[in-house]
Amino acid sequence: MEFPKVVTDFVAKEIECNHYFMPQFYPKAGDIVSFQDGYKYNSNTGEDITGVDEGDFHPNWYVICGGYAQDPFWIDITEEGKGFPVYFGEHGAGRWESLLAANTLQEFEECIQYMNYLVDLEETREVIEPLFNARFDRSNPFWELVWSEFSFDEEDDY
Repeated sequence: MEFPKVVTDFVAKEIECNHYFMPQFYPKAGDIVSFQDGYKYNSNTGEDITGVDEGDFHPNWYVICGGYAQDPFWIDITEEGKGFPVYFGEHGAGRWESLLAANTLQEFEECIQYMNYLVDLEETREVIEPLFNARFDRSNPFWELVWSEFSFDEEDDY
């Protein structure tokens, strides 16, 4: 399958972030199709494991990167006209719940870069929280999940 240049360019950058719910793994050598193993197909049997019901991993979805626990970030290949919104789902939950991570692939790249900035600050909650809240909408379930796993450079845990 041929992917749009904006998608292959994003994957080729391999922008990682040292945060549990942010991208840390990308398709090797840009091989997006092989990266679908376990999401779209079973590599042992070759069986298609996608579906169109709620909770299924849909046939138009393509994983473009994964977090620490291989929780996938994906795009819907039919949403090019929208700039490829990026979705996230926790692996191993028995069903897929699509959490919107960013409205476009470009916005997602900017989010990862900003998260790298915040993680690299190695500051206290008091410093990080207003910066996080100024950039990310915590009423969005994905960004609240990211916030819940943020670590701070302080002795006392909250």
